[in-house]
Amino acid sequence: MGINTVSYVLIAFSATVVGSVPFGPVNLTVVNLSIHKSLKKGMEFAFAAALIEILIAISAINFGKYIEQFFEENTWIKILIFTTFIVLGIFNLVRKTHPKLNDKTKFKVPEFVKGVIISIINPQVIIFWIFALTFITQEFKPNFTTTHLIVFLSSVFLTKLGVLYAFGKGSSFLKTRLKESCKLINRVMGTVLLIIGLIQAFNYFIVA
Repeated sequence: MGINTVSYVLIAFSATVVGSVPFGPVNLTVVNLSIHKSLKKGMEFAFAAALIEILIAISAINFGKYIEQFFEENTWIKILIFTTFIVLGIFNLVRKTHPKLNDKTKFKVPEFVKGVIISIINPQVIIFWIFALTFITQEFKPNFTTTHLIVFLSSVFLTKLGVLYAFGKGSSFLKTRLKESCKLINRVMGTVLLIIGLIQAFNYFIVA
């Protein structure tokens, strides 16, 4: 049985939040631009980053089509997936980060162009979406018809933009509490990833 349209929205929303909330070059740049320039400049950057997120998601979806049969022939891939989630969860729980905001801008280009450049060269987003779509394909068996693909990608775009807007809007708060905020987000995301991984491991070894 295929999943309904609402499920595509919820799956896209959940995946994008998990991939966008942990501190990285994209959301830190939005915070930096919002503080030192304006929220409008931060959102110009965010808009470009959200567009690139769509392209990365499309690439991951196309990649996922080729590995669907691979799942059926190699069940060990399930072990790799839940092990990755567990490792990432533990990593986020124990890692110590020292995020910094810079007063100087590295790229003397418009914010939109900067958003495109930084998003394209950001490997963590590409790797995340490959694993996320692998997990989604395995668990939900999505059928990306034209309508469902539009719904999914629109949800990815709007969620990414919303998350980055929240970072820009809360930039003043984050500036004074950046280290504490980063630590809290890492702990929350680490717990979420660890739970997902443990549930998948339980399903593989006990339920299956």
